[in-house]
Amino acid sequence: MKLIFAHDTILQYDKASDQYYSAAFSYSLWSRYLTMFNQMTVVSRMREMEEGERRQIQALSSGPHVSFAPVPSISSPLAMIKYRSTAIMLMKKALADADIVIARLPSEVGALAIHVAKKLGKPWAVELVGHVWDSFWHCGNWKGKVYAPVMTWRIKSLVRQAPIVLYVTEQFLQEKYPTSGKMISCSDVEIPDVSSEVLYRRLYRATEKRSSYVIGLIGSMRSKYKGIDTAIRAVARLKDRVPAIKLRILGDGNTTPWRRLAEQLGVGEKVEFCGEIPGGQPVFDWLDNIDVYIQPSKTEGLPRSLIEAMSRGLPCFASHVGGIPELLPESCLIEAGDDDHLAQLFFTLYQDVNWEETLVKQNFHKASTYEKSVLDVRRKEFLEEVYRLVKRSSAGGLQP
Repeated sequence: MKLIFAHDTILQYDKASDQYYSAAFSYSLWSRYLTMFNQMTVVSRMREMEEGERRQIQALSSGPHVSFAPVPSISSPLAMIKYRSTAIMLMKKALADADIVIARLPSEVGALAIHVAKKLGKPWAVELVGHVWDSFWHCGNWKGKVYAPVMTWRIKSLVRQAPIVLYVTEQFLQEKYPTSGKMISCSDVEIPDVSSEVLYRRLYRATEKRSSYVIGLIGSMRSKYKGIDTAIRAVARLKDRVPAIKLRILGDGNTTPWRRLAEQLGVGEKVEFCGEIPGGQPVFDWLDNIDVYIQPSKTEGLPRSLIEAMSRGLPCFASHVGGIPELLPESCLIEAGDDDHLAQLFFTLYQDVNWEETLVKQNFHKASTYEKSVLDVRRKEFLEEVYRLVKRSSAGGLQP
């Protein structure tokens, strides 16, 4: 049985080895689907790697029983006009011998896959991973603001019609994008089972005397909505009251505008840009060497980096957006862009060891609900429903 997985992600293609790479979509992720389907094709955008380009920060996406069908980007009005007909042709070719489509939304490629699946009478299901309005509204230009209501309406319509929807949140996305089909909640973030030793080490760090107070944030410098400016401004507010404060930012992209902002605010020496590192244990090691994690984003679904930080027992502060309130208590939330409130939370935590210990325990135990062993049960339920949908379709029980 063959599955099509459609999403807007950009896979990195190494022509020399004929292999695909991705930081977020590794072969281990595809393995989840291969427990129920013996073949799958990933339909997405693709970028060919330049000769000698680093691959150590990307996970291998290629593997047995997984093939790839690149389509051109149709994520802008101009690209939609120029490449939509080509994308439809390639999508029809990919879906020709497929049994079902799983479209990860919001995405133009996912929406197109559903459109073609309907035309071909193929069954389809949805994985909903983000709030499209916030993503477009905060993308940093007027085009996003114009397109936000259009794309929101389209995604709401598709989700409402979907026979099965997997939501990565427990409540937030369900309320924004209701469906008349089967609903299953299961985060797309999973962490390995974490030893209690991690908790003990974090509690010890909370009580020991520190020569520096390190705040950490993970986010691409290319993103306008990750709240990097909010973090830098919060640190600037505390530079005199907490001289030992430092901010470390992990992520790819051009650091120049952020370095410039830090210099303008007099905290250039307090902000460290750590670049990119491979996912997994290297990220956990990075998290183990900071004192508090922040996610001051303007928009999020259910952020992986926040859950990973919580799994390391880190106190965390974040914006009241997306599914974040499902992870953190109200006392640890700020309104997006409120650097003054964020600075106040830093200062209170810096002075109050008891509150820090409480947050350490609370976050560690909350993150355990996102361990692989827990989520595998929910994910299996979703894939079994998808499998049954294929069977009903084959028996003539599905109306295209």
